[in-house]
Amino acid sequence: MKADMLKKGLNSTAKYVAITLLLGVLFSCGSMKPGSTSKAGKYYEDFYIGEGKNQYYIKPLEFKSHNHELKVDFTIRDFEFKEKGASFNFSIYSDEMISRIDSLTIRTISGSHTISKIDRMFFEKKGKGFHIRSTGYGDANQISTFFGTIGVKLNIFHDSKIIEFDETGSTKKARKAINDELMLIIGHY
Repeated sequence: MKADMLKKGLNSTAKYVAITLLLGVLFSCGSMKPGSTSKAGKYYEDFYIGEGKNQYYIKPLEFKSHNHELKVDFTIRDFEFKEKGASFNFSIYSDEMISRIDSLTIRTISGSHTISKIDRMFFEKKGKGFHIRSTGYGDANQISTFFGTIGVKLNIFHDSKIIEFDETGSTKKARKAINDELMLIIGHY
């Protein structure tokens, strides 16, 4: 009888130890991503997608306007950037109901680039205001201009109206770091 109880106790202890070890191994190997040592690294995440190809997710950059806020993020694949550019998604938070975006223009000191194919992902009521999430695609020149030029403004066109967004100080700093490090690398593919 004591032998049976001892055997059952060892079996349950062995199972507990095995499960604990297995979970420890799974969680420790689950996200094997090296930490970034670059200044720009805190503004983006990089992902290896196979065969020497990488994808970069640039975290949301903030722009402000009177009663409006815009956050834009980018997904760039290094191996297709020169031919296809990059996709970007942006959210506008506003007291005003903006249910459709006609175009987005990147304005700089040297000129402007308009992206007229903007697709709405969703539109919702958020608290007392509204949230619209949209997506678009910019060519390599438009994306490079966005990151490589001082003093970027974004204009959103909707319902025959224009909303001009100015970059925040943190966005200005992030764009410079991304341009100096990440865009330099991506431009060499």
